Amino acid sequence: MKKGEQPQFSARWWKNSQPKGLKSADGLESALKAYETAKAKLESSGEEADAKDAGGALDGIDKAVKAVLSEAAKTKGNAEIDATTDCLKKFDRGSTQERKWIQEHTKAKGGDDDDDSNFADPDAYKTYLITVMKRLRSSGEMNFGFVLGKKAEDHRIALHKSKSAKALGTMLAKETGIHLMTWGIARSSEGRAGEMVLELEGRQIPGMGKKGARMLKKFKPLPFKKLVLLVDGQEVADLDDPDDSDSDEAAPDAATQTRALTELARRIQAVADPAQKADLARMATQANALLRSNELTDAEERIDELRAALDEAGVPANGGNGAPQDVSGGSPAAFTKARQAWSATRKRVEDEIEKLRTAIVSAYQDHDIASDLEASFRTKVLGTVLQNFDDRLSEKLNEVAGATDAAQRKKLIDEAKGIMDGYRTYVSSAPLLADLDDNPFEPLKIRQTVTTTLSALEQIVH
Repeated sequence: MKKGEQPQFSARWWKNSQPKGLKSADGLESALKAYETAKAKLESSGEEADAKDAGGALDGIDKAVKAVLSEAAKTKGNAEIDATTDCLKKFDRGSTQERKWIQEHTKAKGGDDDDDSNFADPDAYKTYLITVMKRLRSSGEMNFGFVLGKKAEDHRIALHKSKSAKALGTMLAKETGIHLMTWGIARSSEGRAGEMVLELEGRQIPGMGKKGARMLKKFKPLPFKKLVLLVDGQEVADLDDPDDSDSDEAAPDAATQTRALTELARRIQAVADPAQKADLARMATQANALLRSNELTDAEERIDELRAALDEAGVPANGGNGAPQDVSGGSPAAFTKARQAWSATRKRVEDEIEKLRTAIVSAYQDHDIASDLEASFRTKVLGTVLQNFDDRLSEKLNEVAGATDAAQRKKLIDEAKGIMDGYRTYVSSAPLLADLDDNPFEPLKIRQTVTTTLSALEQIVH
C-alpha cells in the first residue's frame, strides 16, 4: 500500500492494496464483500430490514479493521505496513459517512406519505423540495405538478410517486392561487448531473425552463440546478415568454464569495465532531479551488451547500468567536513592509517544507522509491502549497503602496483583503497543511506561521 492512500469500502481495493503477510487481511476482505452486497441490496430496495443488514455489515468492517491494526502493530520497520496502518486508521471517518448514506437512502426510498407541504410558505416549501428532490434522484422517476407565478420565489413544483401528475398540479393551483399550470413525469437525468428532466403531459408553458431554473437557484442548495423539457419524448427548447418580468440573479462576485467562504471556514473551527469537521473542511477546500480557477457559479453553489451544512449542524453564524475586530493603519511605507513580510513568510514556508523533504528522503535513501518520492514531493506537496500561498498578495500590496488615487487605492486594498481571505480559507480547511504540520518526520508550523503573519497584516490592510 502506498503512503497517503485513502481507504475505500471495496473488497477489490483491499485485495489489490493490502500488504503481504497479514493473516487478518482475509477477514477484512470478506467484511468488505459482505458490506458491498448489503449496500447494493439496500440501494435497490430501501427497506428498513436491508438498512439494518448494511449497518451490521459496517460493524463487521469495523471489527475486521481493528483486527488488522492489532496485527500490524506487531510489525516494526516495515514501510508498507506503516502506510497500511495510517490508511486503516481513517476507516472510522468513512464509516461515519457510510452510515449517513444508509440513513439518508433508507429515508429517500421510503414511502411518500409525508409529501404534503405548506406550499404557500417559502421555508416549508424549501424543506419539502430538498426531501422530494433527494427522493427523485434516488428513485429515478416521479409524477410532477408545476405552477408558475411572476417571480422565482412564487413558482412551485410538487413531486409524488403515486399521486397522478394532473392531481398534483390541481392541488398546487388550489393551495397557491396560481393557475398557470402543467404536469407530467419528472426524471433524474442519466449522465447529466444536476439536471432534472420534465416529460410534459400537460402543455409547455412559455419560459418554464428558465423560470424553473430560477426557482431551483432561489431555493438552493438542491440536487438539481437545471430543467430539461421533453415533449412527445423529444427534448425541446424553452419557449420565449415576452411577458417575463423577472430577471436572472447577478453573476457571482469573486471577492464577495471569498469573504463568505472565509467566514464559513471560521465557523468550521467551532465544529466539535472530528469526522464532521473534516467533511466540512473538504467542502471548503473544494469551494476555494473553484474560486481560484474562476469557476464562480460552481463555487457559489458549493459555498451555499457548505453554509447549509453548517446551519444544519447548529454552528453559530460567527463561529462562536464574535464579530471581526476593526483595525486601523496603512501608510505606503507600511504596505511596503507588509509586502516584505508576506514574501518572507512564503520563503519560510518553503524552507520548512524543504526540511521535511530532506528528512523523508534521508529516511528512504536505501529504498528504490527514494528518487520517485523526492520528485513527487516537490510536485505534489511543495508545488501545491506554494501555488496556494502565491505571489498575488505581494504584487497587490506593492500596487497599493504606489497608488495615489484614493478610489483606486481602496479598490486595490479590497482586492488584497480578498486574497488574504483566500489564504485564510486554505489554512483552515486544507488537509494537506494539517498533515504537513503533524507529520512524524519533521513536525512543522506552517499554519501557525501563515496565520500569525496574516493577523499582523490585518492591522495594515483594511
